[in-house]
Amino acid sequence: MTSGNYMNQQNKKKVLVLFFTQTGQLKSLLDSVLQPFHSEADIELDIVELKPKITFPFPWSKKEFFDVFPETYLEVPVELEIPNIDLTKKYDLIILGWQPWYLSVSLPIISFLKTDMAKSLFDGVPVIPVSACRNMWVMGFEKLRNQLTNLNATVKGNIALVDPNPNLISVLTIVGWMIHGKKENYKSWLPAAGVSASDIAASSAYGNIIKEDLLSEKLELTNQKLIDAGSVKIKPALMMLEMRGNKLFGFWATYIRGKANKLNNASTRRSRLKGFSYYLPVGIFILSPIVSFFTKILVFINKKRVNKLANYYLGIRK
Repeated sequence: MTSGNYMNQQNKKKVLVLFFTQTGQLKSLLDSVLQPFHSEADIELDIVELKPKITFPFPWSKKEFFDVFPETYLEVPVELEIPNIDLTKKYDLIILGWQPWYLSVSLPIISFLKTDMAKSLFDGVPVIPVSACRNMWVMGFEKLRNQLTNLNATVKGNIALVDPNPNLISVLTIVGWMIHGKKENYKSWLPAAGVSASDIAASSAYGNIIKEDLLSEKLELTNQKLIDAGSVKIKPALMMLEMRGNKLFGFWATYIRGKANKLNNASTRRSRLKGFSYYLPVGIFILSPIVSFFTKILVFINKKRVNKLANYYLGIRK
């Protein structure tokens, strides 16, 4: 390698993309966001998929779907395959593809963020999380941001694409996808599950914003630019619903795991999980519409406070 080539290599911006996916939807979104990076000679791009040692199923069985809940909410790590990452390389940006599970961070992602490798990798590095989910991501994002702060990383923006359909419709379609493996045509009268193909395709615009700010060393401007471009939107009623649901999930997760988060015997766990499996659909289809109605009244009455909360979750922590 000539000295000139070596200097060019040294001056390149180094970007690491970390992600976990089951359905492939998040990978499609990342491919779109990263599209502008591939033609940029001044960016060196490393893409790494995180993989649990014991693979999570897809489609899920109902038993497996509920069984993962308490450990997800309480952030009990699972073992991962060791990712092929060069820890001697100092990255200028990490793009983190993640997904919310049970109003929390998916187990493979939070498990990696609790490793010694993550401590070394994220220390002092700007991070932009990217997610594609049903519609409730705010509580998970806040937990993710807190974990990144613990790693001395700085969140510089957020891309959170959601299913465009109404809340209860998206519940039905996600069940069809996650449990029955049918993204489309789960029921003839239901739309396709997940983020729309057009929203995913349009996300290359977010990649252009990130690329330009990275190369000009102006990532402190990225969050507002992404928000202005539509990368993330908060629906106040859903946000308030998430906040209430998060507290209830905390009770159930602790109850299922037992005192001091110690595992109970298998039969006790099964019976408690069964109770949660009955509670969740009742909460979604019966209680959530009622709560949503009163939440909308609260939003109307106390709009200033609700908007302040929304801006808090949209904002960047210094």
